[in-house]
Amino acid sequence: IYAEAGVPVLIPTATSRLLDAAGAHLFRLAADDSVQGEFIATFADSVLQARSIAVYHVPDEYGIGLAAGTVANARARGLELRERTPVRLLQACADDDGRRYYVNLTRGLEQRGRPDAVVLAMRTTEAACFARALRARWPAIAIVAGDGVYLDAPFLDVAGDAAVGTYLVAFWHPDLPHAASKRFVEAYRAAVGRTPRHGDAVFVDAAVLAATAIRSGAGTRDAITDYLRGLGRERPPFAGIIGPISFAPGAARPLYMTRVERDGSSLLVTR
Repeated sequence: IYAEAGVPVLIPTATSRLLDAAGAHLFRLAADDSVQGEFIATFADSVLQARSIAVYHVPDEYGIGLAAGTVANARARGLELRERTPVRLLQACADDDGRRYYVNLTRGLEQRGRPDAVVLAMRTTEAACFARALRARWPAIAIVAGDGVYLDAPFLDVAGDAAVGTYLVAFWHPDLPHAASKRFVEAYRAAVGRTPRHGDAVFVDAAVLAATAIRSGAGTRDAITDYLRGLGRERPPFAGIIGPISFAPGAARPLYMTRVERDGSSLLVTR
């Protein structure tokens, strides 16, 4: 619909590789699922020194794509795949049936042999519930979750103590030292009363970038599209909260591996 209307579309956090072939009017700010899958597999191998992993994912484009990217790169690095299976989308664990669902997944994994790391290609609700069940069986097991899991009150409330020590992929982190990021953290905390999540930074960058394109004098849809396409080519990258934003071919998209602590998270690895 947007392509037919000639409307440029900035996409903050979607990671599907299908977007790259969906039209020149789309401008994706996040690393795609194959890149993120490589990042996760590399972290499991080189940092966690895992030799076996299990991968669980929600059955939608996000979960399937991220799981596929992780599995492909894990196999390329010689990691043994103990499990690869979907989980129910938005399955909560507030009642006995929900808790039993995740306990049964954990028991099924135990029958295949405890892996060195479990990768969760899912969102906050499912990841929090599953982390709690996994840590109840194996308190020290390494858990790595993709960008769809936010470090926020719902995750911490549901996962409880199991949240501490889990690894979360992020597009941004509040400890980044550059000026735009620091200004954003200060302003966001003053306005909202909490530390911004990684997606919040990308959402704001997308909105400010769109406004900047218009204020530059781009008065039509085609002119805005040309402005965005020119970032990193005939004009400098946009100085965003997440870092320099360029839409030139091969332009890097930042990824960070973070570790959940009792009072927030720490920044471990940068891509």
